[in-house]
Amino acid sequence: MWETMNFHETRGRGSLTPDGMYWKRQEHYRYTQHWFAEYQYRVNKWFGVGGMFDGSGVLWDDVYRDNSGAEVTRSRDHNFYNLTIMPTVRFSYLWTKYVSMHSGLGIGLNINGGSEPDPYGKYTLCSMAVDVTLVGVAVGYEHWFGTVDFGGLFAMNGQNQVFMFGSKIIRASIGYRF
Repeated sequence: MWETMNFHETRGRGSLTPDGMYWKRQEHYRYTQHWFAEYQYRVNKWFGVGGMFDGSGVLWDDVYRDNSGAEVTRSRDHNFYNLTIMPTVRFSYLWTKYVSMHSGLGIGLNINGGSEPDPYGKYTLCSMAVDVTLVGVAVGYEHWFGTVDFGGLFAMNGQNQVFMFGSKIIRASIGYRF
């Protein structure tokens, strides 16, 4: 777990510790994981086009503690989220009656926001997102199928603000063919 320790003066709030200092720690992380929906239209046997929507988030508590480690206050309303929407292409290079293998690429928009501002005071930022499927396997027959993909979802806004780097490295899904 990541944690930050920020030291603050307590003047005006009363002395919480003998030297007038307390520290803040981010605790109790809760992850929503990635939830996504994707639609693929198969143009021909080996090529498909479509679109994907992906959402994920993290919630945590800011806990202020005195020098003895005792909890002074806790706030539970801190969060950030990533929403991604993008067009995708898929290339199938092996297909049998029950199994197919594919690779894919998507490039689109990521919206990052939440309760905490970035270093410039912004609460919501937009950036480019890239979804890469290096290898994917789909198993099924007729309408219902399952897939396992190996790749990643990346989104960053400049070199200093990375929102996702390698999220969804391994993903599993269930699908339906119309």
